[in-house]
Amino acid sequence: MNIKKSLGSKIAKDGLNNEIKIINKFNNWQKDFLEKKWLISMNYNIDDIIELTAIKIKGNYKADIQIIIKTTKETKQENLSIKLVSNKSASNQIDKRNIKNYTKLWNIPYEIEEILEKYAIKSLKNQKRILLNEISIENQKKIINYFSENKKTIINDLIKGKYINKADWMLIIFNINNNNNNNNNNNNWILKNIEDIINFFSKGNVEITKKGNLKIGKIRMQRKGGDLGKKSANMLQFKINLKTLLNSETEKLKKENTINN
Repeated sequence: MNIKKSLGSKIAKDGLNNEIKIINKFNNWQKDFLEKKWLISMNYNIDDIIELTAIKIKGNYKADIQIIIKTTKETKQENLSIKLVSNKSASNQIDKRNIKNYTKLWNIPYEIEEILEKYAIKSLKNQKRILLNEISIENQKKIINYFSENKKTIINDLIKGKYINKADWMLIIFNINNNNNNNNNNNNWILKNIEDIINFFSKGNVEITKKGNLKIGKIRMQRKGGDLGKKSANMLQFKINLKTLLNSETEKLKKENTINN
């Protein structure tokens, strides 16, 4: 089996196993201190919870699991996007699609779509894909202007999603294999409202990188490649580095501890 394909399969399998673990943890929240901390992070009073059911969301959506929480006051539905960080780079792909799908999603003008196709798609007509820093200055400005003007919508769709099964929260697990029910180290997980996640990764300008890709705030857009030359190799993909969020949260905790002491 191709090494990259094998690695991709392992990542997908690990991700699914991770989601199942978290579903089981939520369904047994009364027996697990960590899940109680998660629910408190989601602004729930533990004493008010009457019933909780967590399930896997089937299909390709931003939310991976859904939790139905019945309290003494109301019944709420919470959708969680689950991210597993099991490597040092902490790079996580948040979206990948064919350019035509992005054109439909974001009403991309033809001239911008044409540039993106030359950047991402290798075909009989276009044997060599070009990097964004290889196109004319005029076209570079067009790309930057389009993504700058539509930055809010684009980042919202990439992280939260559109239409059904949008994510309300993002739960990030760092080195889950080293976690257990007795390990409550805050450095092992982050659970934040999806709007806070969007705000964090929105910080920064839209710019073309030295490697010829696009940076939208803290989100990287790249052409996919690989896949043994299959059509999927012509997709665009968007990535975030979850370690930047971890570092930011760690600095906040340090400042809070300094103030409290």
